[in-house]
Amino acid sequence: MKKLFVAVALSAAFALTAFAGCASSDQEKEHAFVNYIVMQPTCEEEGLMERVCSLCGHKEYLDIAATGHKWEDGVCTVCGALQTPEEPSQDPVATDFMTLSDVYERVCTFGFKYTLEKFLWDVNNTVFSDLYINANGRLKGSADGIFADVGDVRRNIPFSGTARVGTIIRAEIEMGSLIVTDSTGKTAELGVIAELVFNSNSAQIVGFVVNLQNELLLLYRNGEVVKAGCFTTKRYEQSEDFMMYLEQWNGYAVYGPLDRNLESVTVAGTHMGKPVVAVADGAFSSCEKLRFVELPEGIESIEPEAFRNCAALESIVLPASLRRIDAAVFSLCSSLKTIFFRGTQEEWRACKKNAINNNELAQADVYFYSENAPAVAGNTWYYLNGVPTIRQ
Repeated sequence: MKKLFVAVALSAAFALTAFAGCASSDQEKEHAFVNYIVMQPTCEEEGLMERVCSLCGHKEYLDIAATGHKWEDGVCTVCGALQTPEEPSQDPVATDFMTLSDVYERVCTFGFKYTLEKFLWDVNNTVFSDLYINANGRLKGSADGIFADVGDVRRNIPFSGTARVGTIIRAEIEMGSLIVTDSTGKTAELGVIAELVFNSNSAQIVGFVVNLQNELLLLYRNGEVVKAGCFTTKRYEQSEDFMMYLEQWNGYAVYGPLDRNLESVTVAGTHMGKPVVAVADGAFSSCEKLRFVELPEGIESIEPEAFRNCAALESIVLPASLRRIDAAVFSLCSSLKTIFFRGTQEEWRACKKNAINNNELAQADVYFYSENAPAVAGNTWYYLNGVPTIRQ
């Protein structure tokens, strides 16, 4: 199983937002929010985002942090303002920074089964790429081919000083050393991470943080703070998706939730403009609290042990596009009772012919999608206020 580093090493200061639910008489379902930027943030003024649930119409409003000026030779390259002595400048303190031990504690709250020693061992010699901040201030990136949205990890720490590199597109930990590369190809080795290297004459990094100007700040053991560089901002990329994804030749395979403690999951049909075509091997394995899953149209295969040992899983919506369910996908899913399949009975028989070691799947009741009530009653289902519902 691949190292889950976007989920763990980038989740440093991420405070997980609780998922609100759409109320229904049959079961509770997560809101399916569609985001609209009502007011774009500027260098100095906050923006405003409206979130509308496509299932029940519930609305929420969230502030989008001001982007902060981007100074170059005393002039903001975004709005043209001139830098003045009144421009805020404050020195960060040690408590503003995260350490790898802090990250490890966050990983544990997400339900990942790591010892601290194993976590530190795995973090070493890892490359993070495709790093950027989206319009909602959320950090996105990939490691070992796994892409994820890890939320807003930034802190309000304006900081003066010249950056070592420009726009960071890659950060690598090699033998304990932190190496960053910018969009021009410039590379800087910034020192060793103290928790990974104990005996070294190199400058030792003891903490890190991203500020609201999207700048990566590093704290060294001697108390010095250095601006490494700035993450690029994609102002019109507004998605919020806590899933992890594994890149494939024809799209992405969903690799499970960032938070392994979720009770309900609805997987998006696309990621970074490409289709989601599979559920990866072991993607949701041992998500012990997961009760409901909905997979989108476009998924063609569910790979081995994808939902193994999801003991609380009661029901799952499977798309008509599904062509293959592999071995042991639902093994040890002792609570699985209901399969909502969007295709026909013939398509169902075809896609489960390779589903060996799936006794729990064989014992579940299967219902087939029918938008309108059929002339003859049978094992069909439909959506009632966005919730899969068995026809009576």
